[in-house]
Amino acid sequence: MNTEEIDLLELAKKLKKYIFAIVAFAILVATLVYAGSKFVLTPKYTSNTTMIVGNTNKNNQENPQQNNVDYSQIQANRALVSTYSEIVKSRGVAENVIKNLNLDMDYPDFAKKVSIEPVNDTQIISVKVIDTIPERAADIANETSKIFKESITEIMKVDNVQILDKATLPKEPSSPNIMRNTAIGLVLGFLIGLTIAIFKELSDTSIKTTDDIREKFDIPVLGMIPDKSKEK
Repeated sequence: MNTEEIDLLELAKKLKKYIFAIVAFAILVATLVYAGSKFVLTPKYTSNTTMIVGNTNKNNQENPQQNNVDYSQIQANRALVSTYSEIVKSRGVAENVIKNLNLDMDYPDFAKKVSIEPVNDTQIISVKVIDTIPERAADIANETSKIFKESITEIMKVDNVQILDKATLPKEPSSPNIMRNTAIGLVLGFLIGLTIAIFKELSDTSIKTTDDIREKFDIPVLGMIPDKSKEK
């Protein structure tokens, strides 16, 4: 049974005639992605605040014997991080933040903007806020950490949460990443253009040269009839 084999080298030679079209298509896609990222997508800003779960200096002063690092206490604090992370995301904390900042949003909207990220194998909790307004992102992050710290004192009857870093005003948007999106668009456009060119070339079964006759039918070419129309 005869099968048609694809000569990759020969295919590459045939694709040379499409190179300009492929590059042009890639640039077109990249330009469209750049324009979309720059002028269509809404910029979003990210602001972070971090907190640590552990004994306060006041507690240590009242209990000098606990000044030395207690490994079991550190492990206990790490175990509390997951519990505290759930409390930060609770409706009670969110509603207090919304009320204090007079935010025009409900709990589901708030939950979409705020994410809690416990730092692995540490006593640190990170509160990340993504918003279209940089000032609001920083305000929500700081108010969330403040309300959470106050809530822990009431809920757990302990004061073992300290704010490490307050959220600062983000200067640049965290998304969209225009350069990355444009680069992806360029590569994607090139691959799509190349795929179209390969499909077009492989689906073209017309015979254009004597070599095509030999390859397709495996018979010798006895002669050629000149095209008189080209001589006029």
